[in-house]
Amino acid sequence: MNTQEEVTNFQVKIRIADKDVRLRPGMSATVDIETRTVADVVAVPIQSVTVRSREGSKTIERPDGDLTVTWGPAPPLPDQGHPDFDTLDANHDDRLTLEETESHRLLHSDFIYVDGNRNGYVSRAELERWN
Repeated sequence: MNTQEEVTNFQVKIRIADKDVRLRPGMSATVDIETRTVADVVAVPIQSVTVRSREGSKTIERPDGDLTVTWGPAPPLPDQGHPDFDTLDANHDDRLTLEETESHRLLHSDFIYVDGNRNGYVSRAELERWN
């Protein structure tokens, strides 16, 4: 059996909201960190992914509706210019949610990167840094 295990260690800081008296400084842990979850997508093992130089598509017939898989370079996002915070802030709470950014495709796709403090909202300052 010829397998190779690669381990990458990261030093991270976490905030524990629910204080547990069993936790002590200097303890270590093995954890799974979930950075993003996407629903209703096709997932395949990385070993089954190949790179093809040409574009194409394949339709798979399924009982609940056909699924068409297309490969090739992603189409470029339209140049929408810099997003206007006040226009996007629909409820005027001085912060943008993921839903409020849907009309600006690039900001919407970059939301998790623009949200620097990872609180689920984009502030004016975070948007200015991203612009």
